[in-house]
Amino acid sequence: MMALRRIIDKSYAAVPAALLFALAGCTSFGPNIAVQQTQGQNAPVVQTSADPEEDVIGAREHPRIVASYGGVYQDRQAEVMLARIVGRLLVAADQPSTKFTVTILDTSEVNAFALPGGYIYVTRGILALASDTSELAAVLAHEIAHVVLKHARARTNRVRTNEIVDKVVTGVFGGDVETDQSSNKAKLQLAAFSQQQELAADKEGIQISGKAGYDPHAAARFLGAMSRFAKFSAGNDGQGDDFLSSHPSTPDRIQKAIENARAAFGAPGLGETDRPGYMSGIEGLAFGDSASQGAIVGQRYIQPSLKFTFTVPSNYTLQSSK
Repeated sequence: MMALRRIIDKSYAAVPAALLFALAGCTSFGPNIAVQQTQGQNAPVVQTSADPEEDVIGAREHPRIVASYGGVYQDRQAEVMLARIVGRLLVAADQPSTKFTVTILDTSEVNAFALPGGYIYVTRGILALASDTSELAAVLAHEIAHVVLKHARARTNRVRTNEIVDKVVTGVFGGDVETDQSSNKAKLQLAAFSQQQELAADKEGIQISGKAGYDPHAAARFLGAMSRFAKFSAGNDGQGDDFLSSHPSTPDRIQKAIENARAAFGAPGLGETDRPGYMSGIEGLAFGDSASQGAIVGQRYIQPSLKFTFTVPSNYTLQSSK
């Protein structure tokens, strides 16, 4: 999956997909595509597969995921953009009647992940890092691939659910590594279990996004952006605690993504990128820490909602826990 810590043209006039967004009525975006806005932390129960247990798992864990990642981020322009992208991707994935619950999480963390039952999450941070529509489509196609390939369910069977949702280890390169050794061990086991799943989702996601008319090479570009972001965030070679050693290395994944795109669709230059449309879709997007959660500026923590602030010594590191 696609995660780091902190901080062509086709007509789709009638897209036979049902898309639900867990955001704060119900707004239609065409036949069977809707943004379902829900109050509070709970998304609607969505029947997505022949296995009802998957739907139960997703519906049960959704509120915990939302609470762990700062709540739901509400942005009308971004919601419309995501609905249109996912509608196209579902058609390309031969999942026109599949229902997904897609949630934008109010956190600057760069993350995207999926749970059983068709629950897909993207963060404000990942929306800020993507540079055009095709890159966001690559992220979403990767997550759709995990759901279609039943990876989320397999992961849940391998590791206890509460260990998964505590800090989901399903991003592009891995997830948070806790200081607790038992937590480390569980997450490393999870990463090792999902290594081949990640590569399979990379390949399937490229097929889906390319078939939908998006630039199939966007996945490799976004992986490159993630690698640069990792190095910047870690302040070293990008292989710090934000990476789990048993995941495929960044260069390997980028090279495989390039090879998969070339094999299926040819050289770069094909497909839609739509940078202007993407810039319009994320215009006004909140960047950095959420005011409701407080902000870290150097050694100072500022909480405007509760109206307090404090500063820690230079040998301390501040970290926001969601």
